[in-house]
Formats: sequence, C-alpha cells, structure tokens
Amino acid sequence: MMAAATVIEKLYGSAQALSLVYHSPVFIALWAVAAISGVALMLLRHTFRKPFTFLLHISLVLILAGALLTMLTGTSGIMELRRGETSAQWISDQGMRQKLPFKITLIDFSIEYYPGTKSPSDYISKVTLSDSGSGISSEHTISMNNILKYRGYRFYQSSYDDDMRGSVLAVSHDPWGVPVTYSGYLLLLISMAGFFFQKNSGFRAAIKRLKDHGNTL
Repeated sequence: MMAAATVIEKLYGSAQALSLVYHSPVFIALWAVAAISGVALMLLRHTFRKPFTFLLHISLVLILAGALLTMLTGTSGIMELRRGETSAQWISDQGMRQKLPFKITLIDFSIEYYPGTKSPSDYISKVTLSDSGSGISSEHTISMNNILKYRGYRFYQSSYDDDMRGSVLAVSHDPWGVPVTYSGYLLLLISMAGFFFQKNSGFRAAIKRLKDHGNTL
C-alpha cells in the first residue's frame, strides 16, 4: 500500500495519497496489526532479557505510534502572504480556515541563483513573528533548507507569486506525533549502537567465529 501511495502521490498529489491510502481504514488497520504483532513478538521471545534488543523493538513501536499520532492529530496546509501583509490564518489541506496563536508578517521575498546562471538555488522569505501572548516579536528567514519552528508549528518555503511580491508557506502542526517519532528514532540509534556490544548478540557471535577461524589458520 505504501508503494501504491508513492505512485498516487507522484501522479495526483499528496492530498489524494493521504485520502486514498494513508488515512484509509485498511491502512490504519494494517498499521495497528504491525504494532501489535511487534509487541506480541517481544513478549513471546522474552526479548526483555536482552535490553538492547528489547529497546530496538520498543523504538519501532514508538515510531509507528508517532506516525499514527501525526495522522490522527496533525494538520497541514498553506499560508499565503503578500509583501507587508500580516496574517494569523492559514488554510488546511481539507480547505478549512485555521487560526494561529500568533501573527506572521512577510517583510520580503527573494530568489537566489547559482552564480552565472538563471537557475534558482534558493527561495527566501523574510518574516516577522509576533506573539502578543508572550510579548515575542522576532525576525526569521524561511528558505528551502531553513524551517521556522514555533509553538508546535512548522513553516516551510513552498511557492511564491509570479510577481515575486508574495510567498506561499507550507504549514504543519503536529505537537504530539513529532516528539514521539523523534523519541523513537533516538531510541533506535541508542539500541542499535548498544546491540553490537550486547552479550550473546549476533554481532559478537560473528566476531567470535572470525577469531576462532583465525586461530585455526
């Protein structure tokens, strides 16, 4: 289904892939079965006796849980701004108008080119973020490789107006899924590093076989 979603997204866009595959009841059910099967396997094989093997399985469950939280609670869409315009609203992928707990003002938009060519190397939006609740007012640069992160919201450079006096920002709000997913990846890194040094691990057994083989030569 994920392979099919990749093809659908390429041909018809992300919205169709989300609607037909990622948010479909069948895909969610398969997702849940994968997570439950992983937990059952841990219990049946008593992986808790091998700490890093156990943590490795837990990290995969966390990654799946984080992705599920993103799907169930995360929202995304776009925010269109003209130069000098201030707004606290954006449009979700479902076409619903959403309100930010702060305001964004587009100061300027520009395109950088590769030296000596007319090929764009970067799209840059300079914005001011104003949060009346906390009294924060700060300037930020949003580009293809620079994301603005604030209060669980992420702003990416998505597109721009033809007259180059307006910018289109992709907006993502996922306060629960991202922390859980990142925790899963961090735990995955730790468990994989520890797995190599775990007693009776496959890695150490392979090293021992190599040593034994070397001693017989």
